[in-house]
Amino acid sequence: MCTPTKVLAVGDSIVAGDHLQWGQWDAWPARVDPWSCRWAAANRAVGGSGTADVAARLPGDLALVQPGEVWCLVGTNDLCHVHPDTICGRLAQMAQTAATAGARWRQATITPTAAAYPWRSCHEPDRVAVNAWIRSYFGPSVLDFDATLRAPNGTLDPAYDSGDRLHPNVLGHVRMADTARNVLAQP
Repeated sequence: MCTPTKVLAVGDSIVAGDHLQWGQWDAWPARVDPWSCRWAAANRAVGGSGTADVAARLPGDLALVQPGEVWCLVGTNDLCHVHPDTICGRLAQMAQTAATAGARWRQATITPTAAAYPWRSCHEPDRVAVNAWIRSYFGPSVLDFDATLRAPNGTLDPAYDSGDRLHPNVLGHVRMADTARNVLAQP
């Protein structure tokens, strides 16, 4: 009999799948392990969330789901409005909250946007800074969706763009799930 590890998926609309046909059922957390029964993801992401929102909901979500792991992708909605150091501090604090609850934290990098994304001029330097910190702080357990979805010019690869220059399409979510699966296969 299969007893999967419970996973709590938290974050913004990219995790929630708000922009996808079937919502969270199309989103990357549901695609990581649809058949093998290693992971059972409870998607508690809410579109429009920033790091403060996710941090405020996290204790309740941890109590409700009682996960062995937490997968987090958040920060896009903070960029241009919240200092990168504050974003990083909140991510570190959330990881500690999860660890205190007995759950392993898996942090994702913030995904790229297309060149025509309206806030890209202020968004990109902060996104790059936060992602560099995420890679350094969380090490090999990082779900590097930035690298997965980034075109050679540093923007969201058009093959993975849902059409709004921000949210990945279904193919992008498949790629993100593949990336997560590869990281999760490591001890």
